Amino acid sequence: METPRVPRQILVVEDSTEVRRAIVQVLEMEHHTVQQAEHGRAALKKLEAISPDLILSDINMPLMNGIEFYKELRKNPSWTPIPFIFLTANDSPEDIQAGRELGVEDYLIKPIDYDNLLKIVGARLARTENVEVAHIGKAYLETVTVLANTIEGRDPYTHGHVSRVVYYARSLALAIGWEEENLRILEIGALLHDIGKIVVPDQILNKVGPLSDEEWNLMKQHPAAGAKIL
Repeated sequence: METPRVPRQILVVEDSTEVRRAIVQVLEMEHHTVQQAEHGRAALKKLEAISPDLILSDINMPLMNGIEFYKELRKNPSWTPIPFIFLTANDSPEDIQAGRELGVEDYLIKPIDYDNLLKIVGARLARTENVEVAHIGKAYLETVTVLANTIEGRDPYTHGHVSRVVYYARSLALAIGWEEENLRILEIGALLHDIGKIVVPDQILNKVGPLSDEEWNLMKQHPAAGAKIL
């Protein structure tokens, strides 16, 4: 998997100056912004001022090793979502096991193969981006649904109308073989198709009996108003 084209901020935690500088140089060549720390305590201090998209951390370090650093990191809810990759020596399977018990799945074995470094970093960032996009999409759809239900709630006569339009539209699109991406767009459009009713006064929406010509003309404005809102 290729490194994501969007540059990210990465925190490298490594006590070896030589190894740390080499990693930083490789990542900066991919246009990432890289912060550095020589051990876990220094990294925690850095995190008070920055919010990295990824952390690369050695396990064996003075003052605070990688395992201790990871445990401290996960105590802070704002740092918990940050993707984490451990750096470990080739002859330290116990370090890998300790990390896995904490939930870390990604490792780079020393001596570091820098092509592999870029592949693992790229894959982890891409995986995180996919999760973020999924969460944003879910939150967006939920927000749109709440908005649609709020508008529909002003008109008890059409209660359930929006959900029925979504169901029928999606069912018809599935029957003619629409792609999932288009189905999602259709669903959002169906949810919002009556949003223009926000311009129609309650006394007209909830009127018992026939509407006057003037009231009908105002009611008929809601599709155009919805288009302008969207």
